[in-house]
Amino acid sequence: MHRKMIVGWVLAGAGCGMLAFGWLTSHQSAHAATGSVYVMNSGGLTSSIFVLNPSTMAVTSTLPLTVSNGRGVAVVGSTLYYTTAASANVYSYNLNTSTDNGVLFTVTGLGVTGLDSLAFDGTGLWIADLGSNRAFRFSLAGALLKNITLGSAGSGYSGLEYFVSGGQGRLIASEGNINNIYDVYDTNGNLLT
Repeated sequence: MHRKMIVGWVLAGAGCGMLAFGWLTSHQSAHAATGSVYVMNSGGLTSSIFVLNPSTMAVTSTLPLTVSNGRGVAVVGSTLYYTTAASANVYSYNLNTSTDNGVLFTVTGLGVTGLDSLAFDGTGLWIADLGSNRAFRFSLAGALLKNITLGSAGSGYSGLEYFVSGGQGRLIASEGNINNIYDVYDTNGNLLT
């Protein structure tokens, strides 16, 4: 696997914070970072997203959010999508107007109480279930497209990203929050590496 093909990754942070890294562009397909890096800061009663310069990793701006315990970040064009561990909601943020749009849709009927990592695959969002080893694919309008189990991912794993290898979509997911082991799956949940 070529590391430069991975569009983003999410890692558990130190202390009370959760860092969610998204290597993102203004295009609606998965590419290497050329624009900004968006990092979720979730330590405290509210969360914020730091915008970093990908060359220097210096913070260039901070996007305030009205939620606590933020987790996942994905950017599609000028819309930033994010999740929190405290709800089954997917939120959106307009980067052009610096406006937090609030809840875009809610993951319902799947027994989800909190969401973790987010990844964009060119047309939809992959979302990690905070309380299990499941991953969901949703349209940007909130329609459930796929519900899979990632067999080696630990319950409540933190770290899910989509990338393309050999012309095929792949998911990379952590085995848990503290062991730093990641596995590669196809988009049906079959373990590849």
